Amino acid sequence: MVSFVLPTYNERGNIIDLIEKIEDISKKNYIMPEIIVIDDNSPDGTSDVVKKLSKKYSNIRLFIRKGKLGLASAHVLGYRKSRGKIIISMDTDCSHDPKEIPNFINKINEGYDVVAGSRHIKGSYYEKESINIKVKYLLSKFGNILTTLISGVPIHDFTNGYRAFKKEVADNINIESRGNSFLMEFIVKAHRKGYKLTEIPVTFFDRKYGKSKIKHGNESIRYFVYLLKWRR
Repeated sequence: MVSFVLPTYNERGNIIDLIEKIEDISKKNYIMPEIIVIDDNSPDGTSDVVKKLSKKYSNIRLFIRKGKLGLASAHVLGYRKSRGKIIISMDTDCSHDPKEIPNFINKINEGYDVVAGSRHIKGSYYEKESINIKVKYLLSKFGNILTTLISGVPIHDFTNGYRAFKKEVADNINIESRGNSFLMEFIVKAHRKGYKLTEIPVTFFDRKYGKSKIKHGNESIRYFVYLLKWRR
């Protein structure tokens, strides 16, 4: 079984398409999927459409929290609730391509404990249709280069939510960060504990519907505070 952890907040316009694609790719590749949706009580009715979809797919498990408690704690809850030996996390804004799911599983089957999806290595693609997205890409690339230098972890993309890892890795890592910096923390702590890490190129699209919830200024400050805490 492979557990897909999908945190949501106001993703009504994206979540159906994402789950349908995960189900289709899983069926074509003989993957037994468990889809875990952690919804922070989205006012747009995200949980309602997931409930309807669960009538079609019995492998969907929906957890609705009382309020907007944040991405890090949503992931941690999803990892804890997962029943599969492999966990794959994805952003729920359709920025990640489900067609790449088998590539992650193949790397885990080769013996890796953590497989990071990278937007910054050869073979990757980052959709840059607007100036705003181009700026985000450059900031991401610069920030990840700096993270590699400070942490000493040989990974090119610490901040992409598209990744796969063994359940036992998640069970043995205590996440302290709040916000998106937990993505970097997970990679750094897994490396320090001796788990075998690798990365694969992935495609990254701009979201289809809705608005990003990330406050880049606050997140950047928090990110580098935590990075200095876990520097080599």
